[in-house]
Amino acid sequence: MARAPSPAITRHTDASPEKSNPPVRHELFLMCDDLATTLRDLHAKNVSVSEANEQCWGSLATLTLPSGARLGIYQPKHPKPPQPKRLTMSHTVELSS
Repeated sequence: MARAPSPAITRHTDASPEKSNPPVRHELFLMCDDLATTLRDLHAKNVSVSEANEQCWGSLATLTLPSGARLGIYQPKHPKPPQPKRLTMSHTVELSS
């Protein structure tokens, strides 16, 4: 006996999925101290990088990943968050003979 197709496969709607469920977009930016030097170093390693452009919050550029996705990198004009304090742990190991 033949099985009926899944309703999820046969259901049609007038609204396209793009209009009813807009794609989710996430962005991740790398931060550096000297964007010009960083872009020059990346370019020397054959990484595709854009030219820097000025924003009110910093100098921004993008680099292209092997997948074709773009990743932002910027030199901030705003204060950087404080560096977390490094925890140091000392362990004493006793060796038995």
